[in-house]
Amino acid sequence: MKIIAMYLPQFYRTPENDSWWGDGFTDWVSVKSAIPLFKGHIQPKIPQNDNYYNLLEKKNLIWQTELMHQYGVDGMCIYHYWFKDGRKVLEKPAENLLQWTEIDMPFCFCWANEAWARSWSNVPEKNVWTNVHEPINEETENDVLLEQDYGNENDWEEHFKYMLPFFKDERYIKIDGKPLYLIYRIDAVSCLRDMLTLWKKMTLDAGFPGLYVVGANGGIGQKSILDAVLIHEPKTSFWRNYLLEPEKNDHPKQDSYDDIWESILSNVGYKDIRTYFGGFVGYDDTPRRGEEGIVITGASPEKFKKYLKRLLVKNYLSGSEILFLNAWNEWGEGMYLEPDISFGTGYLEAVREAKDEYMDCLEKEESKSSDLEKRYQRMVILKDRIEDNLQILDKWLSIHEKKSSLVEFIREKLKGSIAIYGYGILGKHLYDEFKTEKIPVDFIVDKEPEKVHVKVPVYDASGVLPRVDNIIVTSVYFFDEIYSHLEGVGFKRIYSIKDLVNECIGNV
Repeated sequence: MKIIAMYLPQFYRTPENDSWWGDGFTDWVSVKSAIPLFKGHIQPKIPQNDNYYNLLEKKNLIWQTELMHQYGVDGMCIYHYWFKDGRKVLEKPAENLLQWTEIDMPFCFCWANEAWARSWSNVPEKNVWTNVHEPINEETENDVLLEQDYGNENDWEEHFKYMLPFFKDERYIKIDGKPLYLIYRIDAVSCLRDMLTLWKKMTLDAGFPGLYVVGANGGIGQKSILDAVLIHEPKTSFWRNYLLEPEKNDHPKQDSYDDIWESILSNVGYKDIRTYFGGFVGYDDTPRRGEEGIVITGASPEKFKKYLKRLLVKNYLSGSEILFLNAWNEWGEGMYLEPDISFGTGYLEAVREAKDEYMDCLEKEESKSSDLEKRYQRMVILKDRIEDNLQILDKWLSIHEKKSSLVEFIREKLKGSIAIYGYGILGKHLYDEFKTEKIPVDFIVDKEPEKVHVKVPVYDASGVLPRVDNIIVTSVYFFDEIYSHLEGVGFKRIYSIKDLVNECIGNV
């Protein structure tokens, strides 16, 4: 088993940081200015030896590399920021590493594909960075700092060409010879299938056997184009736990370290695709968020080691060769392995010891598989389906609030005849909007056609379907399977309602 730690390159001065949050801003500013917000809350977090490093200095990457090798961290997954029209930020540490070939730091990229925006903006899937240091006068500020737009084939090609020298570096982490590449908000990429098809072809043309793509924070509806998914922690488990206690109204929000880890360890992952179960060191984002933040209480190196051993076993039993750990140096969110004044190298030592010892608890963890886990998996699937629908409906409502129309956007984009696949909540809303706007729908497809009462033909999903120019799939959780089936019987223009909503909201 290999451990790859998430790596934040936000520790050096940039023009963007200076402009948006004040001269000299880096994440260290948030870290230093943090204050305790409740009894027993330890803030600020202070690096050992006051090591508030600058990532543009070579000595600091050398120091990090020596630490990772000493304590059993096998690689860094560096956040990679690429925005509309090819704009880059925080790219210098990775570019320097590419030039400093003597630094033996194995690495890969995680594309952090979120817009950078102010906390008061209505941009979906945004990265606010810090509420605490935002300017007070909202009205004079542009609420979108860096727009995330995926562009067209030329833009995808430009992006790939930028990444190719990194992929070719012998230190870049590969799986079966394929460069390992994570996408942080996989479900936000409306053009994912076409973009990855191009990138995988370009990777083959460059002499690799392919590109190994891991989708984080979603991707279950895109299984055929992905190689694996990552359950990115701890927020996945935190929000799952927090939603079970709607009466909680604490500021900052809190949950216990033990509860979050038990939730992580009980997650059974997904069928039909490799699942990487992610782990975390600790979590406290109040340096960035203040009272709007989240604190996971009760962390210690001893607990971390205990749970990390079990998670290593869990990944091993699932056939995953990597454990992604959050994080190496996310100081502004309290997720870091690097030494601090409270625990020294305690968390790093826990990594080394857990790797040495995890096989000892293999048999015990194997025996924990049970019907309870199967029931839990069904609950997770149901929760993910509901969450998917809620996110789509939320964006759909935002389109209306902006005095725009999803179905008009669809009519302009698709051209030709239209059918709707799936008559659940999303399918009903889509059909009603088409009817209201007097846009014809040729037919509807559903697995229970006898329960659909509309004035257009309804066909059984398992039967033969008439020809139509475009099919819009509203059963988003099963989009991959539906896409493969429809493509197999000759349909060419197949669209997910999720992708159409994402594309529409990006254009209004």
